[in-house]
Amino acid sequence: MKRLFYRVFQWWFRRSPFEGALDPKVVKRILILRYDAIGDMIVTIPMIDYLRDLCPQAHIDVVTSPSNSQIVEHESAIHNRYVFDRTFVGFLRLFREMRQRDYDLVFSLVINKTTLAGLLSNVLGGRASVIVSFEHPERRKLYQTWFNVQVPYERGKDVMTLMQLHLVESVLGARVDASKYPLRLSLMSAHHEFAKQSISWMTGRRVVLNISAGNAYRMWSEPRNVELIRHLMYQQEPHTVAIIGYGERHEMAKRIAAHFPERVKAIPVGRFLDTAACLLHCDVLITPDTSMVHAASALGTPVLVMFTRKATFINEWMPHGVPCEYVITKGRDDLEKIEPAEVMQALDRLFLKISATAL
Repeated sequence: MKRLFYRVFQWWFRRSPFEGALDPKVVKRILILRYDAIGDMIVTIPMIDYLRDLCPQAHIDVVTSPSNSQIVEHESAIHNRYVFDRTFVGFLRLFREMRQRDYDLVFSLVINKTTLAGLLSNVLGGRASVIVSFEHPERRKLYQTWFNVQVPYERGKDVMTLMQLHLVESVLGARVDASKYPLRLSLMSAHHEFAKQSISWMTGRRVVLNISAGNAYRMWSEPRNVELIRHLMYQQEPHTVAIIGYGERHEMAKRIAAHFPERVKAIPVGRFLDTAACLLHCDVLITPDTSMVHAASALGTPVLVMFTRKATFINEWMPHGVPCEYVITKGRDDLEKIEPAEVMQALDRLFLKISATAL
């Protein structure tokens, strides 16, 4: 059935490999597929900025997810945002909204479930578009069904931001100075006001601790978080801690804060960018591997990340452009196996880096 499925679409789309480079001056319409996580959209902003500079005449549209659409809500470089919820009804809605649009260039950035991304790229992009994706070496021939350009890359070598800038280089033939395209976030006055009201009480060393992640194996238990904060409270220099907890974890954040009523509070529940704005007013973020890592990088906040080796290609999702440290499990264990004492040692190293950077 799978072979038959691909043969049908090979005949229908008739994709052939595109060699050489497109002239940026002739590119009038660009589509970016980025309907996955919040962090994925944050690390794509530098690529969008680069495309805007290379093709100032082009309209750039983005297919987002319901969660990450807010990241590009106020991006002037983007002309249209189309939200896709990965349902069949959502696909029909997307097709109806975009059926009159033909694109010169399509970037398919969703690495997982590539068949769906390839189908969307072709249905939405139009027959004449050049469709670009990262190469899956073992499926290169199969994926020629969907993509004119499959760019080779070494997984886990660079952070995703640099990988995506290289993707643009490969198809438009222009060398990029990555230092000109840092991670960033567009925050509005309402986001800053939320942050001001949420963490203006903080004094001393201001630490934000995120206790939420997308998977249970990437989160600490309540006792582990309490133990870490207890370590922080015993430090010679006074620390205050603001805790981020989403969903059920917000109640946990309040329970943890209740152990240290004078110096620890839970940040009120807000939209992602509201919470992210709080990072502008803190000295360091401690977090498991989540979108908050990339928000901190975009806002210039030093970050300490806790990783589990259950995750793959960890280097692609490291902090980028800010002082950072990380702690990682010794094997494919849950994050719970990381000891708070290990995190404190990494935090000491991070504060030494911050001090050296300030000199």
